[in-house]
Amino acid sequence: MPTPWGATDGGQDAGQDGVQDGGREASTGTYECGQCRRVFVRKNRLIEHERLHTGERPYECDVCGKTFCRAEGLVIHRRVHTGEKPYQCEVCSKRFAVNGALHRHRRTHGGVKPFRCELCPKTFMHASSLLFHMRGHRGERPYVCELCGKGFARKPDLTKHTRIHTGERPFQCSVCGKAFNLDKCVPAAAAAAAALESHECPFCRLALGSAAELAKHQRNAHPGERPLFECDICHKTFGRAYAVAVHKRIHTGERPYECNVCGKSFIQSSHLGKHMRTHCHPL
Repeated sequence: MPTPWGATDGGQDAGQDGVQDGGREASTGTYECGQCRRVFVRKNRLIEHERLHTGERPYECDVCGKTFCRAEGLVIHRRVHTGEKPYQCEVCSKRFAVNGALHRHRRTHGGVKPFRCELCPKTFMHASSLLFHMRGHRGERPYVCELCGKGFARKPDLTKHTRIHTGERPFQCSVCGKAFNLDKCVPAAAAAAAALESHECPFCRLALGSAAELAKHQRNAHPGERPLFECDICHKTFGRAYAVAVHKRIHTGERPYECNVCGKSFIQSSHLGKHMRTHCHPL
């Protein structure tokens, strides 16, 4: 099994034997795919392209087993497991795993929406958002669950849904070790675990020597009370760590849940769910 680090460098010659059946060197010094006639400047790019025709996916993730036809795809995918986000927005400091995601995010600061729907006045920041919006006009749900038949307009939504059937929990909290089926649950778990590790009472801020002493203190001093989690911006308190994470979006302006029909975005997924009912009759 090849590794990403053993992939052919763009400036190296992959060797004549590296071009699969059908690939040939054109007279201009470029390389042409024998199946679709697409032309490449470098031989290793032709080899990668030919895998689209053959279905070969030689790069496998050693964590979840997902395979890729290009080494770069595996490198980017591994960031899902490691949590690495090397690309940072210079305006709000939000980080991203992929450079393209950072470029799309930058439009949220400038308010630029260059993609316009041909059927209605709606405009969008991202081409993908326009694509999903158009599916709303056409009533398309091309991604169908093989287990229950439910359809989705976006492949990521199908992936998340499938985990309900498989029980897969690929996102793990580095603090408490708990695993989740959605990445948005990890920050809340980490915050809750960090609060427990500090052995500080969330009600009266009394510092205890151990988790056992903290539990005993809460039973005796605060029976029936729920722990409080505080927003570090406005100091408002909440009963759950995840509620603080959602609340902070009021301060940051983050609205991660976007309607794939009209492009309107929301702070909470439940708000998006209610909004989607207004599109129950596709145009």
